[in-house]
Amino acid sequence: MLVTMLNATHQAKMDATLGIEKHQQWKLSQKELDFINNTMHCIITSEMQKGDFATVYCGEMSDAPEVKVAVKLYHRPDSTNAERETAVLNKMTSDENNPRSFFILKLRESQHFIPSNMMFMDLYPVTLTEWSAIVAVPLDVIKLQLHMLVRAVDYCHKANIVHRDIKPDNVLIGSDLVPLLIDFGMVRLQTDHPVYEYGMGTAGFAPPEQELG
Repeated sequence: MLVTMLNATHQAKMDATLGIEKHQQWKLSQKELDFINNTMHCIITSEMQKGDFATVYCGEMSDAPEVKVAVKLYHRPDSTNAERETAVLNKMTSDENNPRSFFILKLRESQHFIPSNMMFMDLYPVTLTEWSAIVAVPLDVIKLQLHMLVRAVDYCHKANIVHRDIKPDNVLIGSDLVPLLIDFGMVRLQTDHPVYEYGMGTAGFAPPEQELG
C-alpha cells in the first residue's frame, strides 16, 4: 500500500513539474545540452530544483524513456563544491560489500568524461519531506528508515566526512521505501578548517556548532 502511494505521488509530482516547465527555456548552455543529449543520450524533461549553487533537472534516456535520471548542474564550471561532491560520492559508494553505502545516492556510471560541474544520478520518486506530508507512515517504518539514515551518517563520519546539510529535503525515498542521503555539495572533511561555518546549512536543521560558526 505504501509503495503504491509512493508511486502515485511520484507520477503526480512529475506531471505537475512538466506542466510548469514545458513552456520555459532551460538555463543550460548549448554546449551543456549537446553533451547531455549527444554524449550521455539523455533528454532533459523538466527543472526539478534550483538552489544557490546548483540546479537539478529531470531527464530520461533517449533510447529508454522509461529510465528516468536526474542531472545536477553546478552554476559555476570551476566549482570546487562540485568536484568535492563527486569525489566523496564515488568514495562512499564504491564499496558494494558495505551495506551502509546502500543508503547514499550513487552516481550513474559512464564511459564518457563528464564535466566537473555536472552529475548524473538515478531519479527517485520523492523526498522525505514530500513523503511524510502525504502519507501517515507507520512508526515501525519510520524507525527502520531512521536506522538506515543513522548508518549512512555513521559511515560518513568514520570516513572523516561531514555532510553539513542533513534535512528531510536531502533524503530521497526509493520505490522500496529505502531512504537515500543526497546533496553532498556542502561536505567537508573533519580535517578541514573550519569544518563548520556560520550561515552554512539550513536553519532549523543545522547543528548548534554550525549555527554558531
